[in-house]
Amino acid sequence: MTDAKPRHPEQRHLDKAHVLKLAASMGLEDYDSLLKFSIEHPDIYWQGAIDYLGIRWDTPPEGYVDLSRGKEFPQWFPGGRLNWVNTVLAFGDDFGTASQLALVAEDEDGRVNTATFAELKEKVRRFASGLRSVGISRGDRVGLLCDNGVEATVSVLALSAIGAIVVPLFSGFGQEAVISRLKPSGARAIIATTGFSRRGNYVDMQPVVRSVAQALPSLETIIWKCAPGVDTPANGVNWNDLVATKDDGKPVEIMGSMDPFMVIFTSGTTGKPKGPVHTHGGCPLRMAHDSAVHFNVSSGDTFCWPADMGWIAGMLVPASALMRGATLVLYNGAPDYPDWSRMSKLIEDHKITHYGSSPTLIRGLAANESLALKHDLSSVELLITAGEVIDREHFVWFQDHFAPRHPADQLYRRHRGFGRTACQRTGQADRAGRVQHRGPGHRRGRDRRCRHPCRGRDWRIGDPGALSRHDRLVLAGRCALPRLLLVDHPRRLGAWRPRPEEPRWLLPDDGPLG
Repeated sequence: MTDAKPRHPEQRHLDKAHVLKLAASMGLEDYDSLLKFSIEHPDIYWQGAIDYLGIRWDTPPEGYVDLSRGKEFPQWFPGGRLNWVNTVLAFGDDFGTASQLALVAEDEDGRVNTATFAELKEKVRRFASGLRSVGISRGDRVGLLCDNGVEATVSVLALSAIGAIVVPLFSGFGQEAVISRLKPSGARAIIATTGFSRRGNYVDMQPVVRSVAQALPSLETIIWKCAPGVDTPANGVNWNDLVATKDDGKPVEIMGSMDPFMVIFTSGTTGKPKGPVHTHGGCPLRMAHDSAVHFNVSSGDTFCWPADMGWIAGMLVPASALMRGATLVLYNGAPDYPDWSRMSKLIEDHKITHYGSSPTLIRGLAANESLALKHDLSSVELLITAGEVIDREHFVWFQDHFAPRHPADQLYRRHRGFGRTACQRTGQADRAGRVQHRGPGHRRGRDRRCRHPCRGRDWRIGDPGALSRHDRLVLAGRCALPRLLLVDHPRRLGAWRPRPEEPRWLLPDDGPLG
């Protein structure tokens, strides 16, 4: 395969482009002007972006970032108070969106469960009341070992709504992997599935959860999401009973912008798993921003990125869709079951407009092209791929075959790979395998082939939120940067030293991120 031909945006792309609308809201003419303004006036830019995105604040922030404690300890949106979930729940009160589908969950056997934004709000409030009724409250850490579906999404939103902290766990983990994440986070409860179907076979998760509970005396409560036909295990609480709890009328907990809502551990493939802590005024706001600026997600769009809730992709997807008022399609099953036409069938059935895929899945789709392209893909407007390296051949295949009329957007992680940003939205021509422009607020970047994670990217050593080791970017994210890192033993921060008042919660160190 060869590189795709350059593409030039059509007027319909420009008319719908949120990044250009954002620029216009600030009195700017084009993307280059917006980029320049965001670099020179980040405080004004982020205030304007927050207003444009409709983020619900209870107390507006006093600024963009407070670096008085040092660049290694940025305080994003100081003085601001909010709960990121309120931005999602607001769509349930809006006349224009209340009856719109918020969630569409399809199981491997074809069963579909849905919820409108109004229904989602009711479920979140009821489940939040149920969580309080069993003693879970603000600041408690709660594990989430749950297959993808309405229950998992409602659980995340409800935990955040009461000020608790979710600890996502990959549904394929064994007991040791679960313990290694729940123990350092000090979890008091876990929301777990009894089991789920994969390629027609039932996967029983009860033995794993029972072993974890025996090993962790601090785990006081188990909330079971029961598979069809499975009774609630002894000494547990049924998820459906909690979501049926009467709304107690208590308001959503109002949090500081730097208060945590999630501890999500790294995979552990290259070292001991480490737990970045994400905050109400950090990751969700950045996801809403990037969803608008890079993915061009709006109310009326349908967003699907099949990913396990135990990984960061599975957690960023709900924020990317629901904070923008879009419909989120969840798939709970193997992507090649009963055959490789399953994903195109999912897209056709639910008229998906934004579809995300891992490079591993793309390689499988490409190897089974006739089945993978069996169904109607004409609804797709944007493709996304992230999570690992992708080679030129499969990136171009994904773009030119899976949605040939629309751009593919590559999100970079740590590896060498090919990709591009969605320049159809900025008015610039684009070519697969090239990063065409910088994101708002990024100081430097060049249009060149990306052979290293920080070449052609937009980070500068010493910028707030950019940590480096030997001039190699190991973790970056601006206001999405995890506030702190949960570790068992303090370790040094490369050239930076941890402050004595932070003996346990640290930023990334100079060791490998496992």
